[in-house]
Amino acid sequence: MSVLPPFDNTGYHPIVAQDLATRDRLIEAAVEVFSEKGFEGARVGDIARRAGLTTGAIYAQFVNKADLLREAIESSSAQGLDRLMPAGAEGADPAAQLTALGLGLVDSSLPEWVGGLLVEAMVAARRDPLVAEGLREGLKGQGRDLAGLFQEGKRQGVFDAALDTNAAVQFCTALSLGMLLLGSVGLEPPRRKEWEELVGRLVGALAKQEEQ
Repeated sequence: MSVLPPFDNTGYHPIVAQDLATRDRLIEAAVEVFSEKGFEGARVGDIARRAGLTTGAIYAQFVNKADLLREAIESSSAQGLDRLMPAGAEGADPAAQLTALGLGLVDSSLPEWVGGLLVEAMVAARRDPLVAEGLREGLKGQGRDLAGLFQEGKRQGVFDAALDTNAAVQFCTALSLGMLLLGSVGLEPPRRKEWEELVGRLVGALAKQEEQ
C-alpha cells in the first residue's frame, strides 16, 4: 500500500508537485551555470548552490552532470520556436509563420545564454553519448514542428508540393543554429531591414511555382 497522500479531485499531488518544482529549479540553475562556466568547468555543487539546494537534490533527480545538461538542452529547445514566433503569428498562413520565425532570429527575446548553452552542448556531445542524445532529441522536437509547418504549407498550396520537407527542415535548423552560435561570440546581427528582405526572398522561393 502506498504511503503517499492521494491525488485530490483536480489531480494535484503535493509531493509530486514539490519534486517537479525542485527539478525545474535545478534545470534553470544548470542552464545558467553551464552557460557561464562550460560543461567541463561547471561543478554539481555550483549548480546546487545556484538553485539553493543540496547536491543530494541533484542526484535524487538526475543520474549525473551529463544527464542534467541533457535535460537543460531539452528544456531550452522546447521553448525555441515559441520564443522566436511573435505573439499572434501562430494563426497566420504557413508562409507568414515561416517568415516570422526567420525574423525572430534577429529580433526575438531569446536570452544570451541560449547560444552559450548550445556551444557547450555541442562540445560535450562529442565525448558524452548522453549529452549527444539530448541534443539530438531537442533538435528533433523542433524539426517535427517545422516539418508540420512545411507539410501544412504544401497542403494549402502555399509551398511547392515538390519541396522536400526534410531538406527544408535541415536548412532552417542549420540557419537558426548558426545565428545562435554567431550571437554567442558577440557578432552583431544584420540590420533588420536587410534581413527582412533576405528572409522574404527565401520564403518566396519556396512558394508553389506557377504553371507556364
